[in-house]
Amino acid sequence: TKVQCQDALDALQSMLDELQLYVSPHKLKAPSQRQTWLGIEIDTRTGHSCFRVVASRILQMEEEFAQFYQDYQGKEECDPQRLASLIGRCGFLSQVVPDGNTHMRRLYDLMKFASVNWVTGEVLHSWGATPIPLSSGLWRDLDWWFRNLRYRNHTPLFVDTAKWTLVLIGTDASDWGGGGELELDGDTEEM
Repeated sequence: TKVQCQDALDALQSMLDELQLYVSPHKLKAPSQRQTWLGIEIDTRTGHSCFRVVASRILQMEEEFAQFYQDYQGKEECDPQRLASLIGRCGFLSQVVPDGNTHMRRLYDLMKFASVNWVTGEVLHSWGATPIPLSSGLWRDLDWWFRNLRYRNHTPLFVDTAKWTLVLIGTDASDWGGGGELELDGDTEEM
């Protein structure tokens, strides 16, 4: 708790004073249960205990999404740097936004360094040199981010593992068939 942190800080200061090691007062900060780092708020208050994106970062992202939609909606391709910037920000925030990683795959695939025709060896495009084609999948993923960034904005600091169910799945396949084994809380089922 905040009180326990303050007590520990007071005890540390007292010990340092006894050792005649002095800390400049302007470098001391009171304990806090909410800290912002790189646009991510770490909240350890009881009942909250989560990571979340700060409101200013959400507004900035919503403005960037809106500008991207305005500039490229209905067009067939876009500037690679603009898309890379948007994808980079989404990738960073996907650490906090639940299911964000799921909606990054197609975005990352668009930004591969180069496409090569391996039969002829011809480089079809290299990153940053030519516009990136805009697909319906890209728009779906960007739309998911635009709609969910504000409302799915937290990841718990602590996960209650008592609510989990252990599921182990093993599979094997060949040209003529496949099979598997499912273990659910100690019971095994072969398929």
